[in-house]
Amino acid sequence: MAQAVSTSEVPCRYFQQGRCRNGEGCAYSHEPAAGRTELARPNRDEPIIAPPALDFRASITCQFYARGRCTNEGKCPYSHPEEPTDAPGRQADTSAAQDLKQDQESFMRAIGGAVVQFGDGGSVCRLSLIWEASIVRIGGIPPSTTAESLRELLQTPECPIAMDSIQLNTTTACAYVSCEDPESADTLCQQLAVQFALDPAHCDLTLQSLMPRNTSSTTTQRLSCKKVTVSWYRATRLVWLNFGRQQIAQRVCDKFNSGKYTIGDRRIQAVLPKQTGGTPRNPVAWTVLLQDVSAGAGKDEIDASIWSTAEKPRHIELDPSAASSDMDLIPTHVESLLTQFGPVDFTLDPRDHGKRVKAIALFVDENDARQAVKALHNQQQEFLGRGKLFLQHMNSSKFKISAKVYNCVKNDLEALAMGWQKAQLAFRTYQDPGPENRFVTIKVEGEQAKEVADATKVVGDIVAGKLIETDGVPFWSPALATNGSALQKLKRIQQELGVFVERNKAKRQLRYFGAPASYSRVQKLLAEEVGVDAVSLHTIILDEKQFTWACRGGLARMSAAFGADVVTLDVVSSLKKITLTGSVPLYQQAMDFIKQAQDCVPDSARTDGSPQDCTICWTPAESPVFLACEHIYCLECLESLCTMAGSSGGEFSISCQGGMGACKKLLPLTELQNLLSSDALETSLETSFASYIRRRPQDFRYCPTPDCGYIYRSSDKARTHTCIKCFEAICTACHERHPTISCAEYKYLASGDQEVFEKYKKMMNMKDCPECKTVMEKTEGCNHMVCGGCKIHLCWICLATFPASELCYEHLSEVHGGCFDVLRV
Repeated sequence: MAQAVSTSEVPCRYFQQGRCRNGEGCAYSHEPAAGRTELARPNRDEPIIAPPALDFRASITCQFYARGRCTNEGKCPYSHPEEPTDAPGRQADTSAAQDLKQDQESFMRAIGGAVVQFGDGGSVCRLSLIWEASIVRIGGIPPSTTAESLRELLQTPECPIAMDSIQLNTTTACAYVSCEDPESADTLCQQLAVQFALDPAHCDLTLQSLMPRNTSSTTTQRLSCKKVTVSWYRATRLVWLNFGRQQIAQRVCDKFNSGKYTIGDRRIQAVLPKQTGGTPRNPVAWTVLLQDVSAGAGKDEIDASIWSTAEKPRHIELDPSAASSDMDLIPTHVESLLTQFGPVDFTLDPRDHGKRVKAIALFVDENDARQAVKALHNQQQEFLGRGKLFLQHMNSSKFKISAKVYNCVKNDLEALAMGWQKAQLAFRTYQDPGPENRFVTIKVEGEQAKEVADATKVVGDIVAGKLIETDGVPFWSPALATNGSALQKLKRIQQELGVFVERNKAKRQLRYFGAPASYSRVQKLLAEEVGVDAVSLHTIILDEKQFTWACRGGLARMSAAFGADVVTLDVVSSLKKITLTGSVPLYQQAMDFIKQAQDCVPDSARTDGSPQDCTICWTPAESPVFLACEHIYCLECLESLCTMAGSSGGEFSISCQGGMGACKKLLPLTELQNLLSSDALETSLETSFASYIRRRPQDFRYCPTPDCGYIYRSSDKARTHTCIKCFEAICTACHERHPTISCAEYKYLASGDQEVFEKYKKMMNMKDCPECKTVMEKTEGCNHMVCGGCKIHLCWICLATFPASELCYEHLSEVHGGCFDVLRV
């Protein structure tokens, strides 16, 4: 009877290869290889017959399954764990984590010609105009330098320059200091040059003023043009494995080709065994040739990759021509090249791309990305052994939409994606890591900006849905403003027809998502079942005492008396109110109910409603969303809270309204990003920006050109600002368009005095010179005049101008019959 073997006595082969991830928690032995007793081997040509070992492969994740390439599914001895899909019906996008990392690093947007930094609550933290920014590049900084220590060094009484941000790049030993106006960079360079020259500790630092950046530092906007894919061929070598028996050589060759044996987690191509003649001691030898082995792989790593002791080669020979000493430094060299064009986030792609190594470079400025591609693509590099770098400038757009919407438009999007493959556009979807997988992010990416922009427009139209209308007017019923019976009817229609209808209470409209054939059916059912509810909305404004009464049980009693689908409480607006759905008599009954009942509730009878009730509408939460402070909201109510945060007239700030409005916890933008769709988040940030500008007319104004939307900085002194979007010349003091005259002259012309003056000139026979606008008066003589200002010759009758008097007289004779006025009797 065989004796059971304890797992602690079995050597861990992954530990021997230096790849065990379980550390001290591993169930197998981590004794060093030197401490083990070698088994006797009577005949070197015969394989070693080892005692049976435990098969622990089922506890290890199959690397090929993780890459989507396992061909032994169902028979594979390794684990195939179930992983959450990135989106319904779509394969996971391995770049999702990188996209989300990029999204969550900063909440900076380019809005209205300004770069805006947002903070918690959605408030504006910092704002700078894109044409006013400038950057200083400081080179030669020590490796231990931090942003804080550099800021402390730069901000001295001798150098009082306002600095926006500091970005370090330890790879190239440089830092980028952003300034808020174009002159600051040059001033900072001049002052620091003097300061560093007098300090031996900093005399090696170099300074360079860079051109202002037309930055597009957005992180979750739809279109991004800052990504560059970088690739280069791996440094590889040939490896020869020598065996004494053909059968063993054949087995090893097959296992390398099938992926059971890998070197550095990469599948290696092996050439069939070849008889090589051998030695006097071993007259017959067989050699297996391994191709495309990483140049950094040594004999120990190759030997460890053949984990079966019975299949170990007699001899391993490496191609001596492969240079491997600097292979690990190649990514550092590549990053150093890229940072010469501007700040960049450089990340190696962990996926196996065969003979190539790929990386992703995310630039701060899209112009830097374009310049890097133009300068480095297809260029030989010394650190690659005269090999070439390959760069592609990628344009991408993203949409974060409801999973319910995606399920309805999924087929349409995938049909379009098939056609986009010809235009070399990549279409991917992945599930956001928010609660309950509520959203799906759609991504379109390609090299050609126009192709991506066209595809983005098509996707935008699809995910926007179709407005439900009746006789050309958006369909709406007041009953849909509450989570009552009308909403339940709408849900039943959606379930029966397999469609989704999005309700927007703020805009009072419905949008349809689903098969086009079902649209008319939805219209009809809504008109029959929801439109027949002839109800009206009544608003009851609550004073402080009434609001307290409503929160302390009054709303619950009203709901019991009139119906839960009839009464809702609004705590978002500056004026707290109860919305009542019903007839005028019902409204009168509700008013009487409030007057009679509000004095009957003791102060100790406080209640915030059911734990499942929405903090905003005080009804059972629809698509419930839990904040970090544990207050619950309807998803739609939370979006309304975010977009209406500045409606009270104060500073825009999104705070929790839980606990009868007492919570007031600012909602972090990272939390809002996970809970809201892209449209809701961007609308909130744009509303915050508009509120910020509207409350600071002394600092900023909107361009007066219709539909421009860009802002400019106000000033006390009159200066002409040319809008970079519409090219309109605007006075920054009086905010009018008068590029060639002063503010006083414009006000004079805009007043009624100009009209009076024109009448006076006509009465007094006065005219303006058509060249220099000098006012002239004719009292006598012929109609040939000479301007006293510019000395031009002109015809007084028609104001035609001439360089010489002879030409003017010829004109008077031919056109006007002479140079004098003819009196008619």
